[in-house]
Amino acid sequence: MQNITSVKEELFPIEGGDFLTYSLVFVIGVLSSMAGIGGGGILTPLFYLVGNYNLHYAIPLSIICIMGNSLIRFFLLVNKKHILDNTIPLIDYGVLTQMIPFDSAGSYLGVFLNSIIEETTLKYLIIAFFSLITIKTFHKTCKVYKKEEKMINEDNIVYIDGICVPLLRDNLNTEVIQTDRINIKIIILSIFVYLCGFAGLGVWKIYNKEWYVGFIQFLYCLCAGGVSIYINNVNKYSPNLKNNLKNSLIFATASFSVGTISTMMGIGGGMVFSVILLQLKLTPEIVMATNSVSTLTSSISSTFQYVSSNRLLIQIGGFSFLISCTSAYIGLTSYQKFKKKFNRQSLIVLLLAVLMVISIIMISLK
Repeated sequence: MQNITSVKEELFPIEGGDFLTYSLVFVIGVLSSMAGIGGGGILTPLFYLVGNYNLHYAIPLSIICIMGNSLIRFFLLVNKKHILDNTIPLIDYGVLTQMIPFDSAGSYLGVFLNSIIEETTLKYLIIAFFSLITIKTFHKTCKVYKKEEKMINEDNIVYIDGICVPLLRDNLNTEVIQTDRINIKIIILSIFVYLCGFAGLGVWKIYNKEWYVGFIQFLYCLCAGGVSIYINNVNKYSPNLKNNLKNSLIFATASFSVGTISTMMGIGGGMVFSVILLQLKLTPEIVMATNSVSTLTSSISSTFQYVSSNRLLIQIGGFSFLISCTSAYIGLTSYQKFKKKFNRQSLIVLLLAVLMVISIIMISLK
């Protein structure tokens, strides 16, 4: 594995290659926000190929960019109600609170695997997994295109800010969700307190390199996950899921797996997680909103892990984070203008899919 002293650690001076890297990070951030994806399938190859970072450092940089992108989407979605019923939260907080601790536990394993896997092996794993993501993105292109064709002469269309996807009004979820049991402020505060505890253990790990510190952090995540499953099954915060122990354990296993893979390979995990939620019969608008926020918490956990492991280039990562926040805001706020002019979101998704193919080919040749 490449030693950290052999890579550029300082932000300045910003040279020609650095300027190109940051410019492309900005462009990818705008396009990814407009397409409704995290962009990890392009960002990791970007830092590896253009920025010339070792994969073990390109991956943490990709994750912190995903965190910036997701943070802006979070601010747009956190208090948003369903467009047809202002008693229905767009985000399924029952799903979210059960996912977060097990995703964090997976991030612990993901960083460990990333650190022990030799770079050549990691490269081939990334090529294989990113190829699957590319196929999924092309599939999404076809689905979006078919939906656009179906809606081309429709007046019965609504857009939900923050997820940038056109939906037929008649197909939107109109079932009443039991919001009397959901206090969004308390849930967000609980998630914040949990992440602070997770970060505090990460700080301890920076100053104490003993193996048991990381293991305590891992147990903390599992214990928090167990408490979350119990609370959700008692209070039934998610009417979109059948609340029983079997389903909760299946969901926890999926979350742990997504956290491991996304942290190890530098993706947000959104594409994988959305498939799981759709299989659980959640409606597309609920899936996309919930998935957007889950990507934020997942990337926060992964970033904490890489910082505490001294694997994130702080200055470069911080600057990339700011670029991603800015590009995400521009992408999300300019989508409506793009839609009015071109009315083809599928063009953006197709462009990103093509860029993924090019990236995979170039990684294979490097």
